[in-house]
Amino acid sequence: MVMSIQQSTETASGVMQEGNELVAHSVRQIEQAGNSMQQINTSSGDVVSAISEISTALREQRAAGAEIAQNVERIAQMTEAGRNSASEVSAAAQQLEQVANDLQMEVSKFKV
Repeated sequence: MVMSIQQSTETASGVMQEGNELVAHSVRQIEQAGNSMQQINTSSGDVVSAISEISTALREQRAAGAEIAQNVERIAQMTEAGRNSASEVSAAAQQLEQVANDLQMEVSKFKV
């Protein structure tokens, strides 16, 4: 009977030891899962920060694009104004040439 109790006690002790090992293994796995969750949380924060920076950069690029478009429009207007001025100068030069030719014809009538 003592032998039987002793064997039962040893069996119970072995089962308890296995239970302790399983609990220790489970605790290690839970700690690893906690560490993984912390890394995921940190990485998620990094992703949110990167998205925010990209969004800011896109807003800045959109504003710069609008400014470039306005500058191109101004350049086009200035080019048109320059072309009109060149046409006016050309017409004035032709008129001046005609006046010079007329004056030369009139002056040629006089003898010195």
